Amino acid sequence: WLQRYFKTKNVTTNSFLAVNVGCNKGLDAVNMARLLSRNPQISLRVWKQAMAGSSAPVCGMPKQYVIPQHFSQVAGLVHCIEPMPDTVKSLLKALNETGYGTSLVVTQAAMSNVTGSALFPDYSSGAEGFSLADCAPGGGIPGKNCVKVPVYTLDDYLRGQSQSTTPIDILLIDAEGFDYEV
Repeated sequence: WLQRYFKTKNVTTNSFLAVNVGCNKGLDAVNMARLLSRNPQISLRVWKQAMAGSSAPVCGMPKQYVIPQHFSQVAGLVHCIEPMPDTVKSLLKALNETGYGTSLVVTQAAMSNVTGSALFPDYSSGAEGFSLADCAPGGGIPGKNCVKVPVYTLDDYLRGQSQSTTPIDILLIDAEGFDYEV
């Protein structure tokens, strides 16, 4: 629906802000950056190649957004927020290799309804399906596989990025059962 919206509406924004909570391998975040920045140089194929060195395969490639030709490029950011430590390392490596840092920010953090820190599972890059509940008391993962990560509310995170008054154009949340809290 996003691509349809941008094709049919006369979108005249000069900047954009998108937040992808639970960014995983960054494919949706990169696709949002491509569409919202209107930059055809941002490529899912290039991102996937840069992520290929991670220990988990990058699969499930979304269809790359087509940018309407009459749109000119605009500035803005997509925030890719991911708590899994090894996945964040892979995301940062891909960000460095692709040079997409003018449109994409990678942050290691979990999102919830409180700001602080919490234990989060620490597994291979690209592993999905883990949440804050897994390392909480009574969770299903032994403490030795959990590491402390920062936790933010959406408002506190955006305040820390100096964007607390900027409206969010797209918010994508995949927080493995913590979507409501985010």
